[in-house]
Amino acid sequence: AATPPPPNSPSLFLGFHHVTFWVGNALQAASFYVSRFGFEPVAYSSLETGSRQVATHVVRRGKIVFAFASALGKDEEMGRRLAECGDGVRDVAFEVSDVDAVVARAVAAGGVVVRAAEDLVDGSGLYAGAVRLAAIAAPYSGTVHSLVQKKGFEGPFLPGFAACEPGGTPTAGDPMA
Repeated sequence: AATPPPPNSPSLFLGFHHVTFWVGNALQAASFYVSRFGFEPVAYSSLETGSRQVATHVVRRGKIVFAFASALGKDEEMGRRLAECGDGVRDVAFEVSDVDAVVARAVAAGGVVVRAAEDLVDGSGLYAGAVRLAAIAAPYSGTVHSLVQKKGFEGPFLPGFAACEPGGTPTAGDPMA
């Protein structure tokens, strides 16, 4: 495990990466933000990209990136949270320069790791590079903070996501849209 840097070292946080909302219908939520607030579709992950559990639609407006996720089947944790709280924020993610050092610093301060650090690569082979990802629990809530370290990753969002068509909408090709 990495040792935390000294307290006077420069910040390891590079900035905001995205916010993930757990919602009942990810496509509908993303479409609403596109049509009503001027967001642009960025990427998606669903059955056709190999995600068997969760469908996620990612939208962006400037530096603001929202990912809307909904269960494709019976996801007990997501289902329980949606039943108790309704649609809401699950993850506030930050881009960092060193995931392992940030996790070590968080654990030293009493943080709880909910997703161990791992390197993710795009299984489709479309995008080069990798992303190192970990998550720590936010105190006193069901929210987590993902820590994202890009290692030359060139994809539209994270590994496992396909890019949306330029100028397209999350409902492109939907005759009911």
